[in-house]
Amino acid sequence: MFQLANFFVDTALLKRAPQDLPASMPVFVLVVLLNVIVATIGVADIIPGASAMAAAMTDTVIMLVMLRLLLMIQNRAARYVQTATAIFGSGIVLGLIALPLQLMIDPNAQGNEISGIVSMAYLILLVWSQLVIAHVLRHALDISFALGVGLALVYSVLSGVTIQTLFIGNH
Repeated sequence: MFQLANFFVDTALLKRAPQDLPASMPVFVLVVLLNVIVATIGVADIIPGASAMAAAMTDTVIMLVMLRLLLMIQNRAARYVQTATAIFGSGIVLGLIALPLQLMIDPNAQGNEISGIVSMAYLILLVWSQLVIAHVLRHALDISFALGVGLALVYSVLSGVTIQTLFIGNH
């Protein structure tokens, strides 16, 4: 288990690629479920109750469908489990780093230097998460890093708009 956690940390640091991970359906399922839990906790401050879990699951489904389509288009469907496991596993690592930052951000603290530093760290982490997704996609799809960044941004915009429309827009 420690080796697996270490793999996800290394992936989040752009040191490992999805092809370095054995394809394992039990690990895939576990990582997806853990990612949903971490994501649910992460959005619970802006999306109340059960809707937080529904939003996390929506985000997960969007990524899973996008990965399936991209890998099928590139004739690399066999890489699906490894790619998704790498993305969601590294997402857990980044999500666990984000949680304490989210707790320290005070939306009412204007001009507070500490709050500003924490907000900047959180923004850097959000950008980094896009780079991690791009890194995994680059390897899984055999594409350029720039195209991976573009695809990561497409996913983020699609997911963000969908979640905003379904779960935040009504409040």
